[in-house]
Amino acid sequence: MGTKKQTFIFLGFFLLSSCSKSTASNQQEATKEEKDFRKYATAICLGSSFQEKSITADANRSANVYMGNVDLAAYEALRVQLKSWKPTEFTTKNGSQAAISRCIEFSESNEVQQLFSKFNPCGDKETWLDETSFETQCE
Repeated sequence: MGTKKQTFIFLGFFLLSSCSKSTASNQQEATKEEKDFRKYATAICLGSSFQEKSITADANRSANVYMGNVDLAAYEALRVQLKSWKPTEFTTKNGSQAAISRCIEFSESNEVQQLFSKFNPCGDKETWLDETSFETQCE
């Protein structure tokens, strides 16, 4: 795959991630932890959606960038959730799957929101070693 295609996919991923809406409970802006968890979800989905090794490798590196203070079990549960998340509305008229759209929708899904809520590190300030980090990430 050419450098131009890789650059386009990479820039598209970040553009779409920055434009994504927040689905945080009670309509407050999502915390940095939640935003990063959703970006991680997008990255792992992209990594599993394409056969090109360079895209898969870059998506996995990108996912690692977004790992925050969420319990590692949440990231594993997210990967399991992705394997079973197969919505049909992302099939184009010619029958092919619109992988990028599917990944964006996965990251914004109720399933990802519920998973984050279950492992939300911002729920208990006492579990953080550094109060400043808690305030930066969660408020």
